[in-house]
Amino acid sequence: VQPRVLITPIEKISGENTDLTSPKRDFSKIHKVWVSGIDIFTQKRYECTFFPNDFVEIPIVNESEYQLIDIAQDGFLTLMNENGELKEDLSLLPSKADVVKKIKTLFKSGKDITVLVREAVGKEAVYDCKEIVEDQ
Repeated sequence: VQPRVLITPIEKISGENTDLTSPKRDFSKIHKVWVSGIDIFTQKRYECTFFPNDFVEIPIVNESEYQLIDIAQDGFLTLMNENGELKEDLSLLPSKADVVKKIKTLFKSGKDITVLVREAVGKEAVYDCKEIVEDQ
């Protein structure tokens, strides 16, 4: 039996339902399970139907924090991890418009920013940022 693969990383499951054969809540008689969720990269809603005996692979989502060093004209970021290594292959373009605006506003005002990045299924995207506050 081939496992069905859920290849889209879902931020949160926004709906679920089961199709029962009888009005009694006998879960051994479930015919299918319906799941609805939002993709963490594209913000598109996806709906899937699975059978109870299907194997569903769920992608692993990793989150990382980087300090923002620079924003290039083409939207690519220069980031630095906690070990001091630079990362220059991440663009702002696949990010949500409100996140891009927030990053650009904080950066132009001269604030130190930490950029939060999600990585799954071979893709990476900035999903939020926060100002670095120095302890006094």
